[in-house]
This record gives sequence, C-alpha cells and structure tokens, in this order.
Amino acid sequence: VCVPPEPDERHVGLLLEGAHLVFAQEGATHFVLVQQGGGAASFARTLHLERPHITTCVVDIPAGHAKAVEWVLAEIAAAVTYAEAQYDASGRRRVPVLRLLPVVDHGGARPTIPLPLSSADVLLVTGGGKGIAAECAFALAKETGVRLALLGRAQPAEDAELAANLARFTAGGITFRYIPTDVIDAQAVQAAVRAVESSVGPVTAVLHGAGANVPQLLASLDEAAFLRTLAPKVQGARNVLAAVDPKRLRLFVAFGSIIARAGFRGEADYAVANEWLTRLVERFQ
Repeated sequence: VCVPPEPDERHVGLLLEGAHLVFAQEGATHFVLVQQGGGAASFARTLHLERPHITTCVVDIPAGHAKAVEWVLAEIAAAVTYAEAQYDASGRRRVPVLRLLPVVDHGGARPTIPLPLSSADVLLVTGGGKGIAAECAFALAKETGVRLALLGRAQPAEDAELAANLARFTAGGITFRYIPTDVIDAQAVQAAVRAVESSVGPVTAVLHGAGANVPQLLASLDEAAFLRTLAPKVQGARNVLAAVDPKRLRLFVAFGSIIARAGFRGEADYAVANEWLTRLVERFQ
C-alpha cells in the first residue's frame, strides 16, 4: 500500500483493502506500507500485532525521490517480523524507537508548574461532560478559576452520570455552560461557540477530549466503522478550530493515545485517529 503525503479519510479504503487482500491470500508473507511524511504507520503496527506471522514493513520516503523504489526494495529484503524506517532527501536512514523516560522523584510533592489559564479565560472542552475530559476541566477550573464551555452529545435529563457531573461543577462554584453538541457537526459547533461567546466570553483555550473507541479486529473492520472512529477526534478537532478565533486562542490541548505509537490489537482505526490528531495539532502549532 502506498499512501500520499497527507493521507486523510479518502484513503481509509485503500488501507483496509491492502490489509484484507493480504489476509485473504493463502501463503502471503509480507504487508508493505510506503508513506511520504508519515500518516499511516499506526495502522501497520496494529496489523503486525494481529497477524505476527506476516512480515510488516513500513518505509517512509520523501515524495517523488529518485531512489524511492531502491530504498523500499532494500527494506523489504531485510525486514524480519516488523520493520520501520524513515529516509530523508539525503538518503539518511532513521528507525523510530520507543523508550522509557526516567521517573522523576519529587519527594511526594507535586511539581509547581504555572498553568497558563486564569479567570479571564474561557476553556472550551469537547467530550466535556463525562470521563477524563470532564475531570481535567473540573481540576483546571478549581485551580485557575477558568470559565468552562462544555460540549458533549448527551442530554443531562437522559444521562445520570452527566447530570451528576454538572451538579458537582455547580457545587464547586465553577462558572460553566454545558451545550449538547456533536462535534462532528460543523454547523452545530459553530452555533455552540457563538452561544458560549455571547454568554460566557470569548474562547481562549481548547481541550479536545471527544472520541469514540469500539475495538474491532482488522479482518472484520470496514470503512464505515473506521470513519466513525476518525470523526470525533479528527473532524471534531477541525470543526472546533474552524469555529474559534485563532488570534484569541492561547492554548490548544488534545487527548491522544500511546496506541498511535505502538499499535494495539483491535484498534487499527483508533490508532490512526490518534496519529492523525497528533499531526493536526502539530500543524496547527
């Protein structure tokens, strides 16, 4: 499979077709992914974990380089189990490696790192009514006084967990507004941001926590399910960034996953969603 320099939702079918073809071919030995500046290695890492008997090879090359085919063939010939290599325009070869960072002992005390938020800011939180996004929003508001704009798909009257969380925000003296919004609906996000800015204030920070994860092995994963996983993380982030004023925005944080770096059985779509979200955040910066 060869993906273009900036793969997106249009290329999900290509990735799945390649995986399903190699699964269907009796005696197939290799799955090769050629990319040009990243964007799909997380898919290949997951494929390898689900089918470890298939040698999986990822080669990242500069787009249109004269030696591209030579490099790809050399990597295939040398690959064992799983191999991943990146080439720059000069032909320098690099291999991405995961390593453990040292644990820093603060003697039980929390390190004092000033948070770049205050009561003058409005933090827009997607997926903000429940789960980790809500907990982070609550903690940030308690520590900094930041005002909150919480977006989520659920309705408080129909969701006991959401209702309990919002009651906790109120009891905690936090200034917030919850607006039921599906972040994959661009018009709904635009309307929510307008409502927030008219009642709470201009959005100066974003915490993007919306996401969906329904584990499914690659053999049964189809394009529609893949796109459903991508939508809240990737299109949701695009919609939020399109709706807020970038000149006012001081902070943009998104929840990713180690699965994008390491792959995980049954999580090919979720891995790619997080890889693409990381790329989006880096490009926005």
